[in-house]
Amino acid sequence: MDRSDKEVLETEGHHDDKETVPRRGAVSVIWMFFGFKKSNVNQTTIYCKCCRAEVVAGGDNASSLLHHLN
Repeated sequence: MDRSDKEVLETEGHHDDKETVPRRGAVSVIWMFFGFKKSNVNQTTIYCKCCRAEVVAGGDNASSLLHHLN
């Protein structure tokens, strides 16, 4: 089991796509695949809508999010 599989197992059941909101001020289309929990008002923890994993991304750079989808 690799790291991403473990993340999916840990977050599955704890994250609901209906409970995500888009990033405020997002311009890139990459944000169609990612969101934040509604309760995360500071938008600090990014979730992948495809695999429901928590994704780490630095700054305003969406390239790490693109790599996650590959």
